[in-house]
Amino acid sequence: MTDAVRNLGRSFLLLTLGALCALAVPARAQTETHILPGKDSAFASTTDQTVLPIFGPTPQLTTTIARGKRKRALKIDAMLTIRDLGAFIPGVSPSVNGFGDIIHPFARAIDTCQGITACSASGSWYVDLDEAEALHPGSFIGKPLQVDLIVGEIAGGPDTVPWDASLTVLMVKK
Repeated sequence: MTDAVRNLGRSFLLLTLGALCALAVPARAQTETHILPGKDSAFASTTDQTVLPIFGPTPQLTTTIARGKRKRALKIDAMLTIRDLGAFIPGVSPSVNGFGDIIHPFARAIDTCQGITACSASGSWYVDLDEAEALHPGSFIGKPLQVDLIVGEIAGGPDTVPWDASLTVLMVKK
């Protein structure tokens, strides 16, 4: 056998082994965040996150309604899903233009999860824009409405677990 044939055989063997090794390594999930601002509706979602933060002041999702209008209300729906076994107390809470005191009901959505494979906390809130403007003049009517969502582990954390979150905001006539 000539050296050229042996080298060709070795190259083929190395390529085959390399391909088999690549197939044996599981692919990592790719983190994706999508934000869709709008005139009367806005959406945001994030998937395949790996570190669930401690519930705190830093929003994990943000989206924007173009401008607030009189005689309108915002309807806000949000969900956090943890995709792992364990004991978690997840929470979600929105704010608009940095104000949390205008959200009704004024509460964060919390759930307690013990040893189940998927755990979620979700909530629905509303904001009366006329009422919000009366409480904080110049902050809502005719202004962009930035809706932030805080998600996280209430009792501890941060935890290294896979999680997803979504945020839907609709501006509707009262």
